[in-house]
Amino acid sequence: MKPNDPTKVKTGTREALLDSAEVLFSDLGIAGTSLRAVTSHAGANLAAVNYHFVSKEGLVREVFRRRLAPVSAERLRLLDLARGESAPEAAPVAVIVEAFVAPVLRMGEDQPEKTRNFKRLLGRTLSEPGDEMSKIVMEQFREVGERFLKAFQEALPGVPLDILMWRFHFMVGSLIQVTLNGALIERHTAGRCDASNIPELTARLVESLAAAFEASVSGFRSPPKAARSSQGNAAEISPERRKQAESHQQPDGDSSSIFPWEEGF
Repeated sequence: MKPNDPTKVKTGTREALLDSAEVLFSDLGIAGTSLRAVTSHAGANLAAVNYHFVSKEGLVREVFRRRLAPVSAERLRLLDLARGESAPEAAPVAVIVEAFVAPVLRMGEDQPEKTRNFKRLLGRTLSEPGDEMSKIVMEQFREVGERFLKAFQEALPGVPLDILMWRFHFMVGSLIQVTLNGALIERHTAGRCDASNIPELTARLVESLAAAFEASVSGFRSPPKAARSSQGNAAEISPERRKQAESHQQPDGDSSSIFPWEEGF
């Protein structure tokens, strides 16, 4: 390849723009970062942004896709492997959990400096979500969420869908906590618990989450939100909607997921 090969120059400019956007978005927020600031930081010009990403929204989408697409792909690969090895039985709950959390915990393990800024950005986006940002992050995780929920349903057929959703929600929250605030446990335990030890962190997180998923369901079950409304708490979920929820299907004409994956991790 010639030193002045335009393909190499274009690829370098594209990566420089993504790297700069990642740094500035994590420091200033996406709304607080102008395209001019990104191009200045990257040593490029606005025409380069238009050429590679069309718009700021396109740049934002690619910043997230670049880091999250490999994580999603690895999650699905591990899930397919687990289900294949366990067939015709359902995959063990602990193996499903590990397939979900391990790729995130290992993200950037070899080159942590390359993902440090992105983890800060992701944490900022999840803690201060806007409608557009939630949509962009959710796009990266919709298939993952649907596939893993189905695997948990197969592994835990006796657990109601709404309980599985609660437990999935708690798993996502735990993963966010250990990924973004792992240093807290090191301080609180004077170093006895080392969150930078990824194999140890993964093992402890998986055993805790698997136990939570497999726990018996308590006698308390809150009525549906509609039943707690101001109309005398008399409203009920229609038999059709309840059947759709139990089978994890959408009503006709409803394109939204029964479990909106806006948590996005």
